[in-house]
Amino acid sequence: MITCKRAAELISQSEEVPLGWWGWLMMHTHLALCKACARFRRQVRLLQRPGCACDAPFPQERLTDEARDRMKRALHEQNPQGG
Repeated sequence: MITCKRAAELISQSEEVPLGWWGWLMMHTHLALCKACARFRRQVRLLQRPGCACDAPFPQERLTDEARDRMKRALHEQNPQGG
């Protein structure tokens, strides 16, 4: 039987490309016996669903120079020694 680490690799790989019959068989045999890996597979598949919150784009906003300067001043006031 394969290890949990190898099962996790196969689970992740199977979301990108179809596994060969041997990899599929090894993964599903392991999943039938290991509840933790079966749960991991369900979580991975949930994250791959269209419309998942993880598909949301990251904000591209940046701090203004003024905000950056205010933060530096505030940090310096909290720790004037700089260390």
